[in-house]
Amino acid sequence: MRGWTRSGCSESKNLRIYDLVVVLLLVAAPASAKPEYTRKTTKGCPFCHQPPGYNLNDAGKYYADHGYSLKGYKPKPKASH
Repeated sequence: MRGWTRSGCSESKNLRIYDLVVVLLLVAAPASAKPEYTRKTTKGCPFCHQPPGYNLNDAGKYYADHGYSLKGYKPKPKASH
């Protein structure tokens, strides 16, 4: 039969891998920064994201938790040394 190997159906294994990749991409997509957020807020990416990567800082968490709005957000004062 076509697609069968000694260890089982290779098409089934490929389909499971494909499904896993699709799910991972769908889950990762909502977490990514979007250019429309920058246009909407007139803030640059570093306003809501901190290195490494695109982890959210306090402003980014506030934005996500408040319907993608910074209305009412007050930045914490920077610590003086």
